[in-house]
Amino acid sequence: MFLGQVKSYDPKRGYGFITIPNHPEEGEVFVQRQAFAHTSLDQLVVGQEVYLEIAEGKQGPQAVNLQIK
Repeated sequence: MFLGQVKSYDPKRGYGFITIPNHPEEGEVFVQRQAFAHTSLDQLVVGQEVYLEIAEGKQGPQAVNLQIK
C-alpha cells in the first residue's frame, strides 16, 4: 500500500486525484468513489491522507482499495 494525499475530489461526480509523493512512477493517480474499501465512506477532503493500492485502469493508473489514514 502507498500513502497519498487527496489533491482534488468532486463529491457530486464521485472522482478526483491523489498525489503519491513516494512513488516516482506515479506521482498522481485517478480515484473514483468505487475505490473506497469501506462502503460507508462516500467522500474525500482535499489534503486528507489516505492509504491506497494502484491498479491499471482504462485510461491509466488509478487508486483502488482506498482507506483513510
